[in-house]
Amino acid sequence: MLHDHRHERVFLMTEDPVRALHTAFRDQWGPKAAEMLYSFGRSWGEQLFSPIAARIEMRRPGIRSIAELSVRDFVKTCDEIWAERGWGHVELVQAHGQIFINLYNSPIAQMLGETQEPADHVFAGIFAGIFSRLSGTHLECIELFCLAHGASSCRFLQGGAPMIESVRNLQAQGASYESILRILQQNNQS
Repeated sequence: MLHDHRHERVFLMTEDPVRALHTAFRDQWGPKAAEMLYSFGRSWGEQLFSPIAARIEMRRPGIRSIAELSVRDFVKTCDEIWAERGWGHVELVQAHGQIFINLYNSPIAQMLGETQEPADHVFAGIFAGIFSRLSGTHLECIELFCLAHGASSCRFLQGGAPMIESVRNLQAQGASYESILRILQQNNQS
């Protein structure tokens, strides 16, 4: 078992196992592969919340509860953890009345190479798990565009299950990122 300088458990994963995992999931579960990878990530994110909260509380002794911290400070700590583990960089963006998460240099997207489908189902699940624990409400997350599609980053939308399901349906119908944003803006103004 590997540990980092904080004695937290880590593991190394090279390109071949990542590709093999995605291929095995697709072969085993077909169209449900993305859902299974997301579920795996969500569970991982829920478990990852406690070490993140502990690190924040250790760095800020005046904080009695993670709830006292701003979301931006929480995301900054997540970004530090992501970067330390080679998972890229995380940025929270509030735009169009929604909360987006940008992931730069996603190792999964880089390892899988160019694809026409979202590649970061695990990270979408991780974000859903972490932010559900942070907010105390059940949140979902969906990848809107991906480094594997040629974008400069991966962008995720965080929100309630009905909205995310609506976006998932729009994506299945072939809606572009821009048209999804227009629909989200119209729904937000209603």
